[in-house]
Amino acid sequence: MNVLCSKLWTSENIPTSQDVYDVWEKYVIGERSRTITELDKTSSTQYRIITDIAYGQLKNFTSREYLNKTGFLSSTVTKALSQLEKKDYVYKDNDKYFLVDPLIKSSLQYFSEKNL
Repeated sequence: MNVLCSKLWTSENIPTSQDVYDVWEKYVIGERSRTITELDKTSSTQYRIITDIAYGQLKNFTSREYLNKTGFLSSTVTKALSQLEKKDYVYKDNDKYFLVDPLIKSSLQYFSEKNL
């Protein structure tokens, strides 16, 4: 976030919402390699959960519906979520999971939409 603010406040004009979007998009693109390196450290189960959180699945990871959709076992999901919390990829608040790093969320969304 400090990078985003720094780039916005060095502008001569008051930043618009479009400026914020443009600076953030450039940052996401510029950090692609680092993000890929970071996500490569996760298992396929962890990656799927992180991706699902990025797209709005915030809870019910051990529900029958989610397990049927993913083919995961409840114990596998529970272990993956625990590991993701320990590694500071996600945090839990009122039975919902959130990504700690907004760059990871934006990168997953941006690059999947662009099919990169």
